[in-house]
Amino acid sequence: MNKSVLISIRPKWCELIANGKKTVEVRKTAPKLETPFKCYIYETRVGGNIIGDFVCDSIDVYEYTYTDGVDIDDDTLLETMLDRKKINIYAKGQPLYGWHISALKIYDNPKKLGEFKKAGYMTEEQWLYALYPNTHCHYAAWVKKFEITSLPQSWCYVEELL
Repeated sequence: MNKSVLISIRPKWCELIANGKKTVEVRKTAPKLETPFKCYIYETRVGGNIIGDFVCDSIDVYEYTYTDGVDIDDDTLLETMLDRKKINIYAKGQPLYGWHISALKIYDNPKKLGEFKKAGYMTEEQWLYALYPNTHCHYAAWVKKFEITSLPQSWCYVEELL
């Protein structure tokens, strides 16, 4: 299984992403993954679901200086759907990361959070082979530690769905 990212995005931004208007997602952090990698979009609302996925094909770093604010060109700023004042407030004096959105897929049937596992998950067959070749008595307990029981504030690593 490949490591991917589950990213929480507010409904208004999800709509702009789905319509192809927002092509760069700005975050205060970035995963330690080589691009490209898959991102699953969790729409943050009551009863929210995973509405789609995209490939993050590159991540730009936007440095912050106290004299100029966030160092981001006007064209890229348009792709974020933010204005310069809001992006500078969001930065709080720190660099930001621009996750580039490509190969966007919006699902006809949204996926449930329970379909995803935290990174590191193995099937029972893989687990038995790798860890305990003669027993599976602890597998159920082991699986629980990979369940996603609360939503990430920003993003978290997950195993890619096949």
